[in-house]
Amino acid sequence: MRVGVRIEFVSKVPADRSSLQIGCPSEQAYVDELSRDLHAELAPHGVTVENQAPFYVATKMSKIRKPRLDAPSPAAWVSLAYVFARCLT
Repeated sequence: MRVGVRIEFVSKVPADRSSLQIGCPSEQAYVDELSRDLHAELAPHGVTVENQAPFYVATKMSKIRKPRLDAPSPAAWVSLAYVFARCLT
C-alpha cells in the first residue's frame, strides 16, 4: 500500500480587505472543498490530503520581517505542517 501526504496552503488573511476583493474568499473556499474531496477520494489508497491556512508568516513581502510566536518563518511553518501531517498517516 502506498502512503503519501499532500498539503495545500491557503492564506487566511486576504492581502486587501476591501469589498473589491471578492475573489480571495471564494478561492479559499474552493481550495478547502477541493482538499476535502481529494482526501475522501484518496484516503482508501493511504494518501492524506489536508489544507493548512496560516494567518501570518514572516516573509520579505509582509510587514512582519522577523519570525515570532504568532508569525513563524516559512521554513518553520512547513516543517511543522509536514510533521503534523505525517502524524495523521
